[in-house]
Parts: sequence; C-alpha cells; structure tokens
Amino acid sequence: MVPKRNQGRYCGETIDIRAVLEETENFALQSGWEVQVVCSEPSLAIHAYIQRIANSSRSYYVSAGIHGDEPAGTLALLEMFRQRAWPRDASLWIVPCLNPMGSELGTRENGHGIDLNRQYRNPVARETLDHLDWLQRSPSFDGAVFLHEDWEANGFYLYELNADDNGSLGSRMIESVRQSCPIQPNGPVDDWFCVEGVIRPRIKPENRPEWPEALYMVQNKTKRTFTLESPSELDMKIRVAAHVVALHTMLLTSPY
Repeated sequence: MVPKRNQGRYCGETIDIRAVLEETENFALQSGWEVQVVCSEPSLAIHAYIQRIANSSRSYYVSAGIHGDEPAGTLALLEMFRQRAWPRDASLWIVPCLNPMGSELGTRENGHGIDLNRQYRNPVARETLDHLDWLQRSPSFDGAVFLHEDWEANGFYLYELNADDNGSLGSRMIESVRQSCPIQPNGPVDDWFCVEGVIRPRIKPENRPEWPEALYMVQNKTKRTFTLESPSELDMKIRVAAHVVALHTMLLTSPY
C-alpha cells in the first residue's frame, strides 16, 4: 500500500502565487476584462476580474485561494483564463486568490494565523473586511462557486446550498468530473454525509458563530452556492482539471 503524502496537513505541490496571479491578470486584460482592487494592502493585494455582458440574464461569482494550502483552485482559474473558457453570455465576477499571504506561506490561515473562511459573520481580518466591503458594492448573483481542496479526501466532492430548493446542479457537476477524477465515496465528511459526491447541508445560520464565505453569500448575495473540494492527495494536474470541468459544467449548463 502506497503511504499517503499528506500527513496531518497538506504536503503536496506548492506554487509561486505572485507569478500565478500576475499571469492570471495578464490573460484577463488580454481578454478585455475589468480589473477591480478588492484589497490594496501590498502584501495582501487581492484583485477581482469582471466580465460585464449587457442585458445578460445570468451573473456568477467565483473565488479561490481562501485557504493558502489549497492551490489547485487558483490554478484552475488561471487555466480558465488561459483557455478563454468562460461563457460569453454571462456576467462574471472572479477572485482568484482571497488569501495571498497564506498562499505564499503555504498555510491554511493568513499571515496572522486567522482562518479567513470563518470570518464572514464577525470579521477582523483585513482581507475579509475589504472583501465584504467590495461584495456589498457588487450586485447580487445567480450563483456562486468556491474552489477548495481537501487533503484528507479520497475523491472529489462538493457542498451545495440551494436556498430555493429549485433544482440541483451538484450531481451534474459530479458526473462531469467522474471521467477524469475519483469521486468521494458515500459516507461522513466532517460533520456531513456525502452521497454520490454531493453534500447538501441543512444549516441554520443564526446558530453558527463563524460563517464561511459560502454561508455569507447565500444569506446576502445569491440563492445557490457550490463549494468544490478536490482531493489534494492526487497530482496537481488532476485536481486542477477536476475544478475546471466542474466549474465549466456549472457555468455553461446552469438554468439560473
């Protein structure tokens, strides 16, 4: 039996986050996307890339890199820009890295030891405060996708929050990934139960003292969120490709 490479934490490939973000911005600019500064602090610089389609009936938000030891999501967004794989009939708000300092350090938390994905109810971190200010000045969205990784997982899975219970895209996204990446087996994942790669948690926000980005978004900016979790035990190319396929499936086939 081959021993797992992730022992108590993520021990996989790392990336040069500054170089990756510079390349992402270059591709975005070449395609005519608008650039907005989310956080201007030099060591924490966060940029968003916006495609506005006049009279579009669809708008989506996508983020990655809120945990610095989950690099595949940020690389997947770079790949989407490189391939020009974004739908041309939808308005899009893309944030490739919400935790640049943690990504530089290779840590889940930011440079001050704060898990930014627990900051969206009572924020103190500069990154989250600026992100929330930017979100409050942004429109509502038809859906939101957050790219993550799970160093303990054996396969790809996702969390789906659907405030309206109006159809499900989760299973469709999982099926698109299945051809190239293993899917997480049925069973418990953290505090939830995974069925065919999809977790649909029933959450009472008022009972949770700490909110992740997804919970804030479904409470304030959209009715549907998808948190994608690639298995960081696998090679980077597989994880990146899984994110690209799942995201592409959601953006191109969503009826919302």
